[in-house]
Amino acid sequence: MYVAATAAPVRILRGAGRAAALVSCVFSVLIALFSGWYLLVPVISGVCFALIRFVAGRARKASQPTTTPTSAPP
Repeated sequence: MYVAATAAPVRILRGAGRAAALVSCVFSVLIALFSGWYLLVPVISGVCFALIRFVAGRARKASQPTTTPTSAPP
């Protein structure tokens, strides 16, 4: 999001404003390259918790006894 927000002024502005926007965009890209991998931590955590919840739900359904009617209703 920051890269897009800093890249737009590069196209819109002229002169010193454009230069400042370009520097800001370059720094945003560099920061994303160095710290972007850290975003994997919450993504992996979310996937793990979703899998745990899914497996626990299936196990709960499998352990519940199924009731079958013993006689037909009148």
